[in-house]
Amino acid sequence: MNLFLICLTSLQLFAFNPLQNTSDFHEPKLKINNRILVTVMNKPITVLDVVKKMNVILEQNYPEYRHIDSARHQFYSQQWKTILYQMIDSELMLKDAEKLEIKLSDAEIREEIHSRFGPNIMKSLSSIGISYDEAKKMVESDLLTQRMLWYRVHSKALTNVVPQEIKKSYQDYVCKNPSSDVWTYEVMSIKSKAEETGSLLAGKAFDMLSAAKLGLKEAALAIKNESNKDANIQITVSDLIMAKEYELSTNHKDVLKTLKTGQYSEPVEQIGKNGKEKVFRVFHLIDHDKKEPEKFTKLADQFKDKLIQEKINDFNKNYLTKLRSRYGFNDLSQIEKIEPFTLE
Repeated sequence: MNLFLICLTSLQLFAFNPLQNTSDFHEPKLKINNRILVTVMNKPITVLDVVKKMNVILEQNYPEYRHIDSARHQFYSQQWKTILYQMIDSELMLKDAEKLEIKLSDAEIREEIHSRFGPNIMKSLSSIGISYDEAKKMVESDLLTQRMLWYRVHSKALTNVVPQEIKKSYQDYVCKNPSSDVWTYEVMSIKSKAEETGSLLAGKAFDMLSAAKLGLKEAALAIKNESNKDANIQITVSDLIMAKEYELSTNHKDVLKTLKTGQYSEPVEQIGKNGKEKVFRVFHLIDHDKKEPEKFTKLADQFKDKLIQEKINDFNKNYLTKLRSRYGFNDLSQIEKIEPFTLE
């Protein structure tokens, strides 16, 4: 469950780049325009409340920038709305938790405080400007929120993913990834303004490959030297090509199907990519295999996890939407106009 909350708070966190705007000669001062942002269940949430929550995240992820005003301004400006919405949803879930009479023990809360803030708790809290009571309430709220998310979202998602859905996902995968022949090969191409010269050189290359068992690159180099590196003659060898049958051009496929693994083709006269000039090619088939889709037993857990995550996203969205609607927080457009942080 801790992973879930980390994901929530990190959606925009990774967009924060504290290295930006911190190298100015004159370091501007951060001004926090404190005000009540929203009242939830008779509990006002102020800008400073959001800042304290953000300071915890900043301390845990970028502690070296907590005293740099320009870095904090950038981080606060990017994160405050996301954190505020999470705080609103958390208060609504706490209200929901009261109905279910979910309780936490003091031991659970103390253990989590110790886990988050380390052995020297008071020093850590002092560095980010929050009291022990504030930290305790923050941790208690987070733990209760986790419990509610498990009860209302995660547990339902787990029970709603049935074997038939997993099999259907696998069938869709097989449709998109059918069995296919996979060809691994390389090609020597020879172009010459004089077609007879191109055909002759390709024949010589094939003879070298057959007799001396050279590789295409070695044969190409020998032919280039023999032709005295004539500028009118272009000899190239492709990189290793690995392609499924449906990815092959007709020109390549027709030749490859006549070869056995390790075999070189006799020179083939083809039309180049421009559709005009003739090219003489020698193909080398390195491997020919049939690629089958991964077996269901190997992918079942992967499809199950993906389906569960999709269910979690859907149930979470529906749960929070219902809570906001029930308690009158489905329209938070007024928050978008607020600018609580400035640099002066």
